[in-house]
Amino acid sequence: MPAAGKLIVLEGVDEATLDIQLERLYRWLCERGIRAAQTQEPTRGPVGALIRLARQKRLQFDPTTLALLWVADRLDHLGCEGGVRDWLGEGRVVLCARYVTYSLAVMADQVDVDWNQQINARCPLPDLTLYVEPPPSEPRLNLLQAQYERAFEAARRAGENVVRVPGHGSAEQVELACRAHISALLWPGEAH
Repeated sequence: MPAAGKLIVLEGVDEATLDIQLERLYRWLCERGIRAAQTQEPTRGPVGALIRLARQKRLQFDPTTLALLWVADRLDHLGCEGGVRDWLGEGRVVLCARYVTYSLAVMADQVDVDWNQQINARCPLPDLTLYVEPPPSEPRLNLLQAQYERAFEAARRAGENVVRVPGHGSAEQVELACRAHISALLWPGEAH
């Protein structure tokens, strides 16, 4: 088991795929005896509820306010009692579907990416970010994918470890690709 907690983020334009992989990878870690936690953003907390309502077009915020809501939700997610920082302090491997890069991507056409990254500066960098790429036959996702590319450039400049995982193929194939990168992080030098 890793000595210190690790934050592993799953990013991608297909949210259903991320949610499936989050559950599968969490089960895999638990089956290996790893103390793990799974979570996602926006959270189920009060600020996350506002973001979800805005995404459903049931509430409207100006872009700056919405970017700040993402940060408020994230900081609460990190710092609340029994939150991400507590889990990391307990040595858990925390799997999180969507994190800073997601909000940078979804807000990229509304607010400056560098400014958005600055307001997220109090959020720890993940130990590993797995970007699950969409299949090439998904043209409806092209705009968000282009926004992700800009967000990942900013994330890499900040020192984030971003790895691309092909999202085509079965859920098992995507999971195996994710497992390989997680294994390299948690057990460097071991064959898996």
